[in-house]
Amino acid sequence: MRKRTSEQVVPVINVPHRLEEIPGLGVIRARGLRKIGINTVADLRAASPDVVSTAPGLTPIKAHQVATYMEQFDADLLLSAAENEREFLQAHERAEALQNELLPRITASTHDELGTASTLLTLTIARLMTVPGASDFRGALLRQLARLARTSQLLRTSTPERRRERAVSTIMQTVTTLNKAVAATDVDRKAQVRLSDALEAYADGLQDCLDDRSSPRKGSTS
Repeated sequence: MRKRTSEQVVPVINVPHRLEEIPGLGVIRARGLRKIGINTVADLRAASPDVVSTAPGLTPIKAHQVATYMEQFDADLLLSAAENEREFLQAHERAEALQNELLPRITASTHDELGTASTLLTLTIARLMTVPGASDFRGALLRQLARLARTSQLLRTSTPERRRERAVSTIMQTVTTLNKAVAATDVDRKAQVRLSDALEAYADGLQDCLDDRSSPRKGSTS
């Protein structure tokens, strides 16, 4: 009989690309680190535990645990990961700036406002997709976001004139709801379900504007 040999199984540890991906941090502590200037995983790797412990929500013990965890990763590798995070943050900031520029233009009183509102919705969806934890969004929420994005593009050219003001109003309600999600500390599973349900209702309302369902249906009599 062959002698069985035991092989040591080495666990595979993925390199974190964002602060939120580091065990023991989460969204709130990652936000605290950014308040003291630690914006990326490379910044965290270079910071001493004493500095890390000055961040809101991080005790000296937790700071040492995080520092010990980060020591296993090569600094150059983390610099590459940090660049990806900077790109996420820059995309988020660009979308926010454009969103703030467009908001004053929405009055729901002129023909061109629908195109502006549609662009605003697209930017707001983009902002939500760059928040910490977006990679953990569930399928139901992602489907509603994709549906809203598609519908908002169709609204630009396919909305009956008498439905345009209603479409703008519905879009702005959707944007308000999405902005609350962007500002939230964390969009957990329950919050995702609530958000998905709300977005589904908004998407149905926008689809009504496209379908012009207030017009007589087939077989109805005047």
